[in-house]
Amino acid sequence: TGYIAHSDGTEIEARLFQYFLVQSNSHEPAELLYRFEQFIEEFNDSLAENTPVERFKTLKTSLIDSLRTRFRNLNSKTQLWDHLAFERGAEFDFVEKRISALAALSYEDFLKHANRFFGRENRKRLALLFQGKLAAPFAYEPIALPQIDKMATYTK
Repeated sequence: TGYIAHSDGTEIEARLFQYFLVQSNSHEPAELLYRFEQFIEEFNDSLAENTPVERFKTLKTSLIDSLRTRFRNLNSKTQLWDHLAFERGAEFDFVEKRISALAALSYEDFLKHANRFFGRENRKRLALLFQGKLAAPFAYEPIALPQIDKMATYTK
């Protein structure tokens, strides 16, 4: 199987998004979607056994420690304050709130939220399938939203 996969999370307009990107020159977009769906379903089904209570506690402690120590230099602290001042409406206690929320998260709540998020019944999931030919030599080029209309066809 040959493909490149990437996953990350981001916050847009005070909403959290998790996204998966996959690229292949050997598989059709629908096949890649099926593979990711299967992976997510298997991951969700085995979440409790792959993340036992002790591992959950270790991950939670690590995340809390990371939040406490992440903004140590002038550059990262400035970026944080800029984000809090202008994108979070001067919510300067945001990091402390996040730490408190993580500290209060129980294992049972973690499993419940994760299962609901990854489950098929989550109707907020969206898949975008793109197919095309790669230019030689291949290079990523940024495009704006209006350009997508001219480059792709859409189906429901």
